Amino acid sequence: MNIQYSAPVGISIGGLGVTYGKPCITIATGLTVKGKVVNFVDRPGQNEEELMKEKISAYLIRLTRFKNKKKLTVAITVDNPEAKSLPGYLAAMVVVAVAGFLHGYGENEATPDVVNRTAYEIMKKCKKEMVGSETSSSVFGGVIYYRREFEFLKTVSQLNVRLPQAIAGALWLVRTQRHPDCSSQTIRHGMMHNLQKTRLVLDNIERQIKRIIISMTKEDTIFFLKAMRNLGGIYWRQPLNKNLATLSLGNGWELLYSRDEPQAQAYTSSGCGTLFCFTQAKVGLQRQA
Repeated sequence: MNIQYSAPVGISIGGLGVTYGKPCITIATGLTVKGKVVNFVDRPGQNEEELMKEKISAYLIRLTRFKNKKKLTVAITVDNPEAKSLPGYLAAMVVVAVAGFLHGYGENEATPDVVNRTAYEIMKKCKKEMVGSETSSSVFGGVIYYRREFEFLKTVSQLNVRLPQAIAGALWLVRTQRHPDCSSQTIRHGMMHNLQKTRLVLDNIERQIKRIIISMTKEDTIFFLKAMRNLGGIYWRQPLNKNLATLSLGNGWELLYSRDEPQAQAYTSSGCGTLFCFTQAKVGLQRQA
């Protein structure tokens, strides 16, 4: 059996406002998750990832006609071990596992729409505050625009634009423990104690997301920098250097904008964390030869 799939890990910009009806965009990165379908072997002391794959397998068997098939599993590997801590890793892992199980059990390659829909249903069961574009980004690649109402419309809005190289070449991923990821708690606290101010914050999130999309379309690096500083500054103070912008992604990760690599290195060397070069994935889920 030679069934292997790969999918990129997506990062969500502005995803915290989705719960309250605001948009976000999710960009597929060059960090990929790979999965190979193999026969299942029961092992004691399984970790969370293996238990998750068992749940996916059981879910698909329960929903389909594969009940008499030999039990399979998907061996997961990643290009960079640090990618496992990215917020979008779980979605990419689920996408690869779903594609592998559907192919392994069904003996035919599933369509991207089927994989995306199934992976999304599974993700909703294990992650309450998930951004719906996470699985879509891993399946289709590129840039996904998402709003909560898209769930009811059952559509995936894949933008016809890509991050222009002038912008993508200035982006960095930073693994940091500089500050806790408390953005969602901040919004909840504001909704309870100052509803009017929180609505202004959420409106600002939507405004900056639209500006980021416009800057991508026009390939305007200055406009992108300003929008990213404004969006990131909603929850955390921005660097004093006006040529830098940071945006919290969750799980101790930040997206950093810096056109000067020495400046980016200086930002992380000041105790902020580890710097990784950002690359974007133009394609999503793929079957490996």
